[in-house]
Amino acid sequence: TLAPPHPRVCKPSVVNAVVMLRACKLDLVRHCHGVKAGDGRELACLAAHESELSPRCRMARKVTEPVR
Repeated sequence: TLAPPHPRVCKPSVVNAVVMLRACKLDLVRHCHGVKAGDGRELACLAAHESELSPRCRMARKVTEPVR
C-alpha cells in the first residue's frame, strides 16, 4: 500500500480525495465499474449508491464532505 502524499506537497483537498478514493476502492469496483473517471462521475456514482457502500467508504465520504 502506498502512503498518502505528504500534506506539504499537495493541497488538503487533494489529500482528502486520495484518502477517500482509497477507502472506497472496492465500492467503486462493486458499484461503479462502468463509470468513466473524471468530472465527478465516480463521486456521483458513490453518492447514488450511498446506502450500499461499505462502512469504511461511508465514513471516508462523511469526513471529506466539506472539501467536495
